[in-house]
Amino acid sequence: MKKISHGLIKSSLIGLTLVQALSSQAYFDKQQYLSEDTLLMTGQTKKSLQTDDIQDKKSRASIVRILDNVMATINKSAEIYGPIYRHDTRNSENYGDEIVKIILKSAHAKAKRYLDEGNPQAYYAFLALSLTVPNQEGLFVHFREVDSDRDYCNDERSTGENIKSSKAKDQFQAALNGEGGKKLFGIFNRNKESEGFLVKCKDLRGEKKYRQLIVGGSDGSDVGMFQLSALWHFDEFLNKGKYDSVKQTVDYGLNYLRQQFHHGYRNAATKYTCFLDENQNIDYFKLIRGSWSAYNGGPSQKCRFADKEGPYAGHDNGFKKNLDITLNLNDGGFFGFASDSTLDLSPAVRAAVEEVVTNLEKKTNSASALQSLLDS
Repeated sequence: MKKISHGLIKSSLIGLTLVQALSSQAYFDKQQYLSEDTLLMTGQTKKSLQTDDIQDKKSRASIVRILDNVMATINKSAEIYGPIYRHDTRNSENYGDEIVKIILKSAHAKAKRYLDEGNPQAYYAFLALSLTVPNQEGLFVHFREVDSDRDYCNDERSTGENIKSSKAKDQFQAALNGEGGKKLFGIFNRNKESEGFLVKCKDLRGEKKYRQLIVGGSDGSDVGMFQLSALWHFDEFLNKGKYDSVKQTVDYGLNYLRQQFHHGYRNAATKYTCFLDENQNIDYFKLIRGSWSAYNGGPSQKCRFADKEGPYAGHDNGFKKNLDITLNLNDGGFFGFASDSTLDLSPAVRAAVEEVVTNLEKKTNSASALQSLLDS
C-alpha cells in the first residue's frame, strides 16, 4: 500500500466580511418535511421489513418525500453540469461513484497541505468531514430529474417567494430568476420565455421531465448540495452562477468548510480547547464536529457541539449521526442518506472511502485505492 504525498499547492479561500463571519448557516432539518407516517417508516420499524418491494416503498417514503418539498424547477433551456439524481436508476447510473469522486478530488486539493506538513490525520479528518457534510446538508443531491407531474413542481421554491429576509430574497431572485442577475438568453428575449435559471411550472408545460435544483432551509433560501445561504453566499457563489455545476458547488462549499476546519486546527491549543483530548492533543473527531457547528452556526460557534444542553444540540446530534454513517463505511455500512436509499459504490470507490475512514481511525496513511481514485 503506498502513501499519498504531494507538493504544497495553496488553495484560495472564500473571503468573509465581518457581518458574514457572524452569520448563521441555515440548518436543513430533514425531519420537518416528513409526515407522521413517513417518520414511522424511517424509525425502528423499518428493521423488520425485508422484501425488496417494501424496501423500495420505504426509500420513496423517506428521501423522495423529503426531496419533493425542497426542489426548485430548472428552465428547460438552462445548461447544467454534473450527475443528476434519478431515484429509480441512481445505482445503475453509478450516481454514488460520480458524487464520491467529485467530493474526494476537491477535498484532496484543499487538504493535501496537511500531508506536506506531516499530519495525515488532519488530512483524513477533512476528507471524512467532506464526505459527511453533503449528506447532512443535501442528501448528496444537487440536481434531480423526475416525471413532469404537477405534484413535483413548487413555484414558491422556484421563485423564493417564502424567503423571510428581503435581502436574501432579492439576491435569490436576482441570481436564479433572471431579476437583474445572470440571464440565459441575454437582453432580448423574443420568445417571451422566462429568462431565469429557475422557473414556474407553467413555463414547462409539455415537457416530459422536470430537472430540479435542491433549495432547502425552512424558507427556501439555501441553495444546492451544500445548502449555501442566498444571504451570505451571493457574490462569489450565486451571482457567478456556480450553482449550475455540481463540481463548482462542491468546490465552493468545501472551500468555506475548510475555512472553519483550518481555523480550528491552527488555534485549538489557544482558542478552541473543546477540540483537545485529555493529553492536550487535537481530537480530530471533535474537530470534525466543531467544523460543522461553525459551518452551520457561524465561525464563532466552533465549540457549540460540546454544549449538550444548548439550543442547537439537536442540530449537532443530527450531524453526529451522519458522521457515524461515514465512520461506519469501513465496517460494512451504507453510503447515503439512509439504509433504505443507499447509493451503491463500485468496489474501487468503496475501497477508497473505506481507506479514508480506516486511516483516520487508526492514524495510518495507507491509501492505494484512494490514490487510484484521485488519479482517475
